[in-house]
Amino acid sequence: FRDDAGGTSVAAPIWAGLVARANQLRRGRGLPRLGQLHPRLYAAVAARPGLVRDIAEGCTDLELPVADPAGGRAWRRLPGFRAIPGFDPATGLGVPCVPLLDDALASPCPA
Repeated sequence: FRDDAGGTSVAAPIWAGLVARANQLRRGRGLPRLGQLHPRLYAAVAARPGLVRDIAEGCTDLELPVADPAGGRAWRRLPGFRAIPGFDPATGLGVPCVPLLDDALASPCPA
């Protein structure tokens, strides 16, 4: 079995689930839903070491099969983004530590 899903197709549903989980925790604590997530998320990442694990190596290059002039198949590399320390288009903020993220997003304070 081969599955080539990745990027936003994987990350968006994961983050939707994490935000839904945080909103459930907030509701249980009598707090309103999160609303605009970005300011709170970036403040929490800056204030809480370990909230995300930074991915600083790798890339999003794609290798695709293409028809070769002789009738065979060749591979073509399409350049993507490179991971670097901190935020980057390849890996975003990094991989969240869910218990710390829950605590950060379900608390009444912004960070």
